[in-house]
Amino acid sequence: TLAGTLAAVIWSMTVLASANRRLTLEVSREKDRQMLLNRVLAISAGSRDADEITGGAAGAIAQASGWSSVTVALPSEDHFFRFRGSSRGPAGERQGHDQGVIGRAYATGLTQRVADVRSDPDYLPFSAETRSELAVPLRRNGRILGVLNLESADAGTLGPEEVRLAESLAEAISLGLENARLERARDEVTHLMVHD
Repeated sequence: TLAGTLAAVIWSMTVLASANRRLTLEVSREKDRQMLLNRVLAISAGSRDADEITGGAAGAIAQASGWSSVTVALPSEDHFFRFRGSSRGPAGERQGHDQGVIGRAYATGLTQRVADVRSDPDYLPFSAETRSELAVPLRRNGRILGVLNLESADAGTLGPEEVRLAESLAEAISLGLENARLERARDEVTHLMVHD
């Protein structure tokens, strides 16, 4: 019948419009993710200072994302992390290399995705608002340089897309940190050669 055919056409058009909206939204999200990654790469390439790289990258990620806390944890010789980015815990709070979800990521060299921090025995409760955490090691040339840590006020919001993005961002930060280290080493060798 004509009414049945018309209803089928309208239903098909509705399904197509819905699929088109989803596709448009996904393309927009991917564009935003790529712009953020490019921004972090530019920050990493534009400085030879680890604090500038990590602080700038954490700031760019926090500004462009929905994560409630974005920090980069860098190991120090006293076996405590130095944090750059969003504030983490009360002033003077110290976290050892072997503590918390961040310490677990640092020790294992593996991304740690915690859908609900209340069920993770290693979670250190620096913020009452945090419900999920993603800690990604900063790896370069077989070494762990630190950890990119992302926290969300919503439980279970860190899915596969967020993990892939965080790992790409961590790689960009790692590249900048390694380049800064190599530049400093080159400058030291050059200085010694000139001095001698």
